[in-house]
This record gives sequence, C-alpha cells and structure tokens, in this order.
Amino acid sequence: MPWWLTTQSQVCCMSGLERSRELTAGLQLKDVVWRWLKDIYNYLSLPITEHLDLFKMMEERVASSNRALSTLICKCKCRDIKPQFVLLSKLYNTLVTPVMDYEAEVWGVRSLERRVDKVQNIALRGFLGVGIHHPITALETESNWIPARWRVRMKVVLYWQKLLIRPDSVIVKRVINCILANNIKVEWVSKIVSIFDKLKLEDPTDCKSLSSNEFRTVVFSCLKRELQSEWKESIASSSKLQDLAGLLSISEPSYSTDIRNREVRSLISKIRGGTARLRVEEGRWSRRERLCQHC
Repeated sequence: MPWWLTTQSQVCCMSGLERSRELTAGLQLKDVVWRWLKDIYNYLSLPITEHLDLFKMMEERVASSNRALSTLICKCKCRDIKPQFVLLSKLYNTLVTPVMDYEAEVWGVRSLERRVDKVQNIALRGFLGVGIHHPITALETESNWIPARWRVRMKVVLYWQKLLIRPDSVIVKRVINCILANNIKVEWVSKIVSIFDKLKLEDPTDCKSLSSNEFRTVVFSCLKRELQSEWKESIASSSKLQDLAGLLSISEPSYSTDIRNREVRSLISKIRGGTARLRVEEGRWSRRERLCQHC
C-alpha cells in the first residue's frame, strides 16, 4: 500500500474526539489529510518530504553516523582500548561507514556532500591526536583514506553503471532510457554527468561494455588520480604543508598512522600539518617583540 494511503487511513482512524477538534478549528477533513501529507515520512529510516528534499536524507545519515561513531568511541574508552590504525579502520568501515552510506545512491548527488566528511574527520583527529584547526588536507593525506564525499560519489557512479547494464524490462531502466532519449533535465542525472567530468571518465552512457568489477577498478584509479591532484593543489597553496609535498612524491611513503606510540604519532602529525606548538608558531600569536631565547 502506498505511504500516502497509509497516511489517509491514519487520519480516517482518528478518534471522534480528535476529529471533532480538528473540524471545530475550521478545518475540513481534506485539509487534515493534506496537513498529514506534508509531514516528513520515514521510509526505511530515510525522511521523505513533499518535494523529496535530499538534504533531509543527508542530514539524517550524518546524525546517525555521528551516533555510531560516538558509540564506538565510548566502547573503546570504557574498556580502555587503544586500537591501532588497522583495527580502527576495520571498526570504522564496519560500524560507521554502512550507516553513513545507506542509500547514498539517492542523496549522494547533493552539492553539500562535504557535510559527511565531518564524521570521518572527527575519527581521524581523535586517532592522530590533533586539534580542530588541523588542516583537512593533512588528515586525508596522512590517513590515505578515501574522503567520505568521494566515497559517496563512487557509490552513485557504480549504481549508475548497474542501472545501464540491467535489462530494458526493469522500470527504473525504462525511466533512465526515457530521460536520455528525450534529453530531460533531471538533477540526479546532471550530477552524475558532472561527477564523470570531474573523474575525467568517458561518456556516462558508454560504460555498459564493462563489467561491474572492471568499471569499479577504472573508477577507483581515476579517483586516486583526482585525489592526488586535489591534495597537491591544496599543499601548494599553503606554506605550512610543504612537508606533505615530499610525502606524496615518494612511491612508498611512511605515514604517521604507522606509528604505534600515541604521543609520537600526535607530534609527527602536528609538525606535518603545521599545527605543532613550536616557538616559531607561538611567537606569532603574541603581539610582543619576538626575541631569540638562545641569544
């Protein structure tokens, strides 16, 4: 049964007292039904509004992943567990990532998908032992994790290729063929085209010849190349991140996430990110005359 019929039945099943209160307020029964239709309807934990606002879906996913991350951190603190980065990655990808990426194929085309990066950055800052002012580029480079915004885009692109290789008898495939044949402007399709352009892939309609595994490999290689270029541009624009430039130029770099000692790992990460409490940095914070302590 469609959800709007369920909503109407809920209104019709109102008690006589509640219905009389609504009618005495000057509202007809159809107005009551319309008011219920405009409310947010949760379908499989996804909020659906009258205009299918994808921003509501994304905000719900961010809030749910925040709760999952908080639960993970609390469990580790209660049991006095200090996991290594490999274990932390497995726990994060098992407990937090599925919650965040749930139905990302639908809401992942939003231009505000950088909000999903906040959850991943919180986890990385806690493990590396850096503050909130630590550059995001340094977090992504040191962890070598795929940013959440790009992971969501990958799911959208892979779902697009999955739709194209499906038979024409599927209803969703019929809708896609109708959109492509009549050149109908749909936000979801136009965003997919922009993602293909950013990854410097071929025409979105020409990916039917590849299998799912082959297409995934191609997308992942293009994504790594795009991330490398993004990180290099961000590092070149900041004088404090020059230490990371050499890290990207090495074929087998040594990341601070490989360090087991938390204090050493935190210090190395802060030095590379330009947020260490060095004298050359603290002197800039005060307005007093900066004098050498050894002279």
